[in-house]
Amino acid sequence: AFAKQGFHIDEIYSYGLSNSYYNPFPTAANEWMPGTYYQNYLMPNHATQFEYGSVMSNQVNDVHPPLYYLLFHTIASFWQGGFSPLVGLALNLIVHIATAIVIAFLIHYLTKNFYVSIFAGLFWGLSMGGLSSMLFIRMYHLMGFFVISLLYLLLRYSRSGKSRMLILLVPIFVATLLGALTHYYFYLYAFFIVAVTCIGLL
Repeated sequence: AFAKQGFHIDEIYSYGLSNSYYNPFPTAANEWMPGTYYQNYLMPNHATQFEYGSVMSNQVNDVHPPLYYLLFHTIASFWQGGFSPLVGLALNLIVHIATAIVIAFLIHYLTKNFYVSIFAGLFWGLSMGGLSSMLFIRMYHLMGFFVISLLYLLLRYSRSGKSRMLILLVPIFVATLLGALTHYYFYLYAFFIVAVTCIGLL
């Protein structure tokens, strides 16, 4: 994470769509602009910290749901060091650890083996795919967390008694809602996994 140098253009848009003040994309063309124009696009200044209305407006003018950008803007608003890859990577690292924990819970639920579940969480968390996902400053890692969480919750739901089923409906609803507010791809996943769960219950 500390060695990260280059950025994919979409990673730059993660910063801009989260932090620019009612300006989803840099619009200046064929003119000389001061460095502060781009600094303000990438990171909030003191006047634009915690401006969630701007974040929502930027997403209206883009294509993605707002949850990731709202969380990103919150971290960037607390950050005092200017533009840094660590702003985006801090959010991804939190999500990465949370995903590894949910994977461990999922595997423990399936195997009832503590050591296998810890190994599974670490195996994913330290894998090339897991780490590459964590280093890519986009909303996909957060969506992955909700994908795994919904799988775990639906599995528990499908194997629970009626009283336990009612309790699990709340976290299932929350995971589905937050996943949908992270990326529209999540709708496809949620539709098919819920359909499979319903067929299994029938």
